[in-house]
Amino acid sequence: MLSVLAGYLLPKTTLRVTLRSISEETRMRITTLLSAAAILGVAAAPAAAADLPMEAPPAVVSVDSFSWSGVYIGGAIGYAWSDLKVRNRGLGDNFRYRNNVDSLMGSGFVGVNYQFDQVVVGAEADLSYADFGGKNRGCFRGFVCKANAGDWFGTIRGRVGFAVDRALFFGTAGLAIAEGVDFKRTGAPFSFDKDKSGTRYGYALGAGVDYAVTDNVILRGEYQYVDFGRESVRAVNAIGGGQPAKIDQVAHIVRAGVAYKF
Repeated sequence: MLSVLAGYLLPKTTLRVTLRSISEETRMRITTLLSAAAILGVAAAPAAAADLPMEAPPAVVSVDSFSWSGVYIGGAIGYAWSDLKVRNRGLGDNFRYRNNVDSLMGSGFVGVNYQFDQVVVGAEADLSYADFGGKNRGCFRGFVCKANAGDWFGTIRGRVGFAVDRALFFGTAGLAIAEGVDFKRTGAPFSFDKDKSGTRYGYALGAGVDYAVTDNVILRGEYQYVDFGRESVRAVNAIGGGQPAKIDQVAHIVRAGVAYKF
């Protein structure tokens, strides 16, 4: 190999003299040095490659999922359909009064949620106002009746829901509380009135969906069925007699609201 390399670099005559003048021992040393240099070059190649700048992998950005746990407060507007019934049996008459009233309504509410995995449990209380005023209607043999249900009512309910990130689908149930009912019947000789029945207690059932627009602002759509319970009252008639009556009222409510979550 050494001879071939030298043939390219030196004239043939000079090559012969040079090769002859180099001892066998010297040639072995040169061959050893060249081999060592080749081995060092091969070994240094990976190290040199390691020194080259490498492109860093893209950073992984972690996104925190939304949590429904916490206290919230809000308000809602909607529409209510009320069905109010008053029935009487006494003093030989038997009348029925029914008043269907629909009204715009407004509500305020406060609640708390606790989330574990995708299940959300909580409690909520609300206070609402709707115009449940009655109308004069014939109720029995020429008598005219009118009932006005109290305009203020509220509920205290538990809630159970299923969260899909920022959407919460929930059901709710609990206690309903309402003001009393004014009732009057006119027509001699058995006109009577009940200025105000007592506070009424019933139940509320509902379902809806909450959606978190931000970590703090929540939109809501909801339906509620509210039964204000059955109440037995006794009104005083024109001749001092008592008139027993039973009062029933239910309402269907649809509302939309917004809440702030702390």
